[in-house]
Amino acid sequence: AQGVFIIEKANAQIALSNLQQVFDGSAKKVTVSTTPAGLATQVLYDTFATMPIKVGTYTVGVTVQDSNYKGSAQGKLDILSAATISLTELSKPYNGNPQSPKVTTNPLGLKVNLTYNKNPMVPHEAGTYEILATIEDALYKGSATGKLVITKVDATINFVAGTLESPWTNVKAPQVVTDPAGLAFNLTYNGNAALPSMTGDYEVKATIVDRNLKGTATATFKVGKSPQVITFPAIPNLTISGNPLILVLSATSDSGLPVKYTVASGGATVNANLLTITQPGRVVLTAQQLGNEFYLPADEKVRSYEVSGTGVPLGAAQTSASLNEDGSVNLGVSGSPFQSLSIYSASVVDGEFKPIVKIVLDESGKGSFNTAADQDQRFFQVK
Repeated sequence: AQGVFIIEKANAQIALSNLQQVFDGSAKKVTVSTTPAGLATQVLYDTFATMPIKVGTYTVGVTVQDSNYKGSAQGKLDILSAATISLTELSKPYNGNPQSPKVTTNPLGLKVNLTYNKNPMVPHEAGTYEILATIEDALYKGSATGKLVITKVDATINFVAGTLESPWTNVKAPQVVTDPAGLAFNLTYNGNAALPSMTGDYEVKATIVDRNLKGTATATFKVGKSPQVITFPAIPNLTISGNPLILVLSATSDSGLPVKYTVASGGATVNANLLTITQPGRVVLTAQQLGNEFYLPADEKVRSYEVSGTGVPLGAAQTSASLNEDGSVNLGVSGSPFQSLSIYSASVVDGEFKPIVKIVLDESGKGSFNTAADQDQRFFQVK
């Protein structure tokens, strides 16, 4: 027997793309791809092999031309009229409402889709937005790009005048008010964000921190010296009996700085904080603290008191007192020895001066102490 053995062509797949193009006076063709790739094809436009030029819609027919494969596909090629898009009014101040550019098409009135940073939502906050405008029309095609800038608008920021000075011991940032109220802001001092800790004048700048509002203010911020107050216990009236009296003065400043004493008038001398009284009469004593780079001068404190009795005779032994580094009192005597010497100090409890030691010398110059407690003796030396 005899017969015919036929091998049929295999089916190929055809995909069409670039089916929408814009008229520009040149012939337009679709893009054809096959599976398997690279197969020869015949493309007809409205049954003609000539590629179209004019605006319109054309039926596209594609047939595989291959000895081993067969296949066909159809589609439509749209040649659209060219249209243009103009984007204007691309800079707008923030007003709280959605903001979009002005869009004009040629031909007029074409529908245009807009995206802002690839988002179709119309923006309302300050910022820069990349615009893509695309015509949506059956007969026209076109696109355009641009940038929409929504600018921040001015707000008011002011310093509260009474807060532009602060003592260095407790520096507080100046207060700021804004309009609208309650806006966030930051402060810099001579360009630094850290609150200053040293005395001096600083240029303080307040800057509004807001997505949609802006504003700045500058002023001079003064970190001033701190005040200080001297505490000086009152000195009672005293009696002298031919021998010197010594007072251990205990004025203090709340700054911790040392206090300086001066005898303004009267029969007394002062060395550091030891006052030696040699004559009766009215004694006027001042306590001062003149301040430094951090503290203002303190108000001077004046203490006056009356000394009655008999003073140290002219030409008699002269006693000078000074304070040693260990807190003891150093007594210097010139001439014949004194007979007795009383030393007073202010109580830390009530601030009253009370006798704390009396030194008595006999005729041979040997001394004895009379103190409230034995431990008090260790604070004093007789030389």
